Amino acid sequence: MERRFAYHAAPVTSPEGTEPADWRQRIRAAPVTAVVGLVCVVAFVGPLSLCVAESSQPGAVLQESLWSMGACRDTMVKAGALELARVWVDGEWWRLASTGLLH
Repeated sequence: MERRFAYHAAPVTSPEGTEPADWRQRIRAAPVTAVVGLVCVVAFVGPLSLCVAESSQPGAVLQESLWSMGACRDTMVKAGALELARVWVDGEWWRLASTGLLH
């Protein structure tokens, strides 16, 4: 017998119930989701900003970062990117969690 589970939440609407809620009401309805999203944005923009600031060619770095963060490898490692040698040899186990935010 196949079981299907579905969760259908009602869309957040304004108190009058006629128009979609503004962003403040949506954040109040799902605060954990809003915080996780904000942390992810900061974890991306912060290291990217540092990389652009340290670069001699900021325009090229920004353009390349649309596809990969290869030009920012050193900055990403400083910010917490996963490097297995640092986890196993140096004992930096926190990198296992921080890499998910940077990804």
